[in-house]
Amino acid sequence: PAVRTDLKIIDGVKERRLNGNFNIDLGNASFIFLFNKSKRIQEFLMANSDMKMQKAYNKKKEVVAEAIVAKECQLLNLQFDNSVIAITKQLNRFTTEGCIGLKFLEKTVAVFDFDKSRLYLKRN
Repeated sequence: PAVRTDLKIIDGVKERRLNGNFNIDLGNASFIFLFNKSKRIQEFLMANSDMKMQKAYNKKKEVVAEAIVAKECQLLNLQFDNSVIAITKQLNRFTTEGCIGLKFLEKTVAVFDFDKSRLYLKRN
């Protein structure tokens, strides 16, 4: 399943907004991954090149992604603080702008109504 929504990153007084389709990925332990192969993601990153990016390493000390630590962000109209937004050049099989993982869902009560293509959320 995927949802179309806005990701808002609030950095001090500056609000950055990314609209896109995001897969719900129950196998992803992270908050959200953005796919760098998406043209929309590339445009977003170029337009917001002043965001502080950090490198993310695996256990072998290889760079596997970049990340933004958002002091404040909103996703699916829910507020999150100090969230890691990973940006990867891997995961090429996805055609969406990113995927939402379990860190998002652990702070919500989520009901998936597949018959009506609906996702209902309530903050814990």
